[in-house]
Amino acid sequence: MEIQFKHPELESGEKVYLVLHRHWIVFVKLVVIIFLMAIIPPIVYFLLGVLDNLSVPVTFLAVFGGIYYLMLTCILMTNWIDYYCDLFIITDRRIINIEQSALFNYKTSELLFGQIIDITAEKDGFLPMMFGFGSISIKTAAHSHDFHIFPVASPDLLSKEVKNVLSLHKSYDSLNSSELGPQNESKNTQ
Repeated sequence: MEIQFKHPELESGEKVYLVLHRHWIVFVKLVVIIFLMAIIPPIVYFLLGVLDNLSVPVTFLAVFGGIYYLMLTCILMTNWIDYYCDLFIITDRRIINIEQSALFNYKTSELLFGQIIDITAEKDGFLPMMFGFGSISIKTAAHSHDFHIFPVASPDLLSKEVKNVLSLHKSYDSLNSSELGPQNESKNTQ
C-alpha cells in the first residue's frame, strides 16, 4: 500500500510503501540512563549537606549543577535527533537507509531490488521477545553490502511486507521483460 511521504532522497515518481524508524525502546533506554544521571546532583548535594564538615560554596554547586544538566539536555536532544532522523524507506524501486551519525552529519545508502537475494527477520533475546522488536537482514549478491535494519517493531511482519513489495517489483520487471523480449527478437530477425 502506497503512502504519502516526501524526502529529498526520493526520485520523482517513486512510490513509498514503508517508512521505518528504530524501535522506541532504543530511545527509552537512553532516557532511563539520562534520568539516573540526573538524580546524581541532588544526591551529592544531600550528602554534602549531611557531611557538614565539607564547606562547599552553594554557588559552585549551582554552577556545576547547571552545567551538568545542560550537558545532559544536549546529550538527550542529540540522541533524539539521531533516533528520529534514522530512516529506512522502502519504495517500489529500492530500499534507502538514512543514518544520522552526528548532529550535522548523515549517511545515505540504497539497495536496488534486483540485488536482493534473501530477507531474514530475527528476535534475539528476552527484551526483543517481550517488546516485539528485532532486526531484519537483507542479503545481497555483493557480500560486502548487506543491509541490517535494527531494531524495528514486528520484524517478521516487516520482512513479509518487504518480500511483498519485492515480489511486486519482480512481477512488474518480468511483465516488462516479457513485453520487450519478443519485440527485440523480431527486430533481430529482420
